[in-house]
Amino acid sequence: MLQTPRGTQDILPEDQKYWQKIEKTFEKVASSTGFEKIETPYFEYRKIFEKGIGTTVKTFFQEIGLKNLAFEVNSLGCPSCRSKMRKVIVNYYQQYLNVICASCKNRFEKNPMRLLDCKEAVCQEVISGAPALIDSLCTNCKEHFKSTLEFLDEMQVPYDFNPRLVRGLDYYTKTIFEVVPQDKTSSLGGGGRYDNLIESFGGQPIGAIGVSFGIERIILEIKKQEIEIPETPKLELFLVQLGDLATKKSLSLLFKLYNQGFRVSVALEKTGLKSQLKVADRLKVPYSLILGQREARDNTIIVRNMLDGSQDTIDLKKLMDYLKKRLFPPTS
Repeated sequence: MLQTPRGTQDILPEDQKYWQKIEKTFEKVASSTGFEKIETPYFEYRKIFEKGIGTTVKTFFQEIGLKNLAFEVNSLGCPSCRSKMRKVIVNYYQQYLNVICASCKNRFEKNPMRLLDCKEAVCQEVISGAPALIDSLCTNCKEHFKSTLEFLDEMQVPYDFNPRLVRGLDYYTKTIFEVVPQDKTSSLGGGGRYDNLIESFGGQPIGAIGVSFGIERIILEIKKQEIEIPETPKLELFLVQLGDLATKKSLSLLFKLYNQGFRVSVALEKTGLKSQLKVADRLKVPYSLILGQREARDNTIIVRNMLDGSQDTIDLKKLMDYLKKRLFPPTS
């Protein structure tokens, strides 16, 4: 039996409205602030992930409706600052190797910066006494971070300085940030500057910034805050076809309905009237269009009201006007 790959999940219909809301909001905010879209492959070189934006992010979460979020900032400085930070963290953690969790013992060997990112209670106590990373910044990086905070103040973007905030990948430089809910139990998103990313793959050094969001976590927070997300548009029609001639004619009718703006579905793999109407019931469409052999020959169609079971036989030439009157009655 096929199983979803580890760490992934299907996005089921009841959660689609949340994903669509988040994706459309991000596209709207990004385009309105000058960012342009690049489509990348759904696979990427593994080594990119092994290398161990203030107003835009704020606007994004405001558009969704989320409240009581903290925008945490810190600086990792330049590569020389980061090297100094690693040494400071390693020296500090030497005395706690018999206390920290198993994952952190592994981090200590492979990526000491990630020690400050652990959410285990026993490690949180150790983190609370860890040296502030800002103390390892060189003069230029301190000035850069000071200037960044002044810009945030000028733009009235509220933030919390978190002296122990880190990012796990090596290409982050200088300013980094995270968005966390009030209880700070998880991160909804984060990012920072990627000034060394292009150069590390043989390109020219160029300033860059990026952000990633955990959409599943954002959806959980939306539900937690009980924010109403509009339902996606529902289907209006279901096309029932009975017999070979009707099936052939139903395809051209289906596209005509699409082109007229109707939201319509069909189940071509089913042949019986009862089985197709059962699908229409499940989809909760207000009307089903029934095209049988007789109707296909006579250029007519049966329009069935799925709420009360009443039905009319309509000339196909008059179908579009009939449906518009039923589905979109004029308001007085």
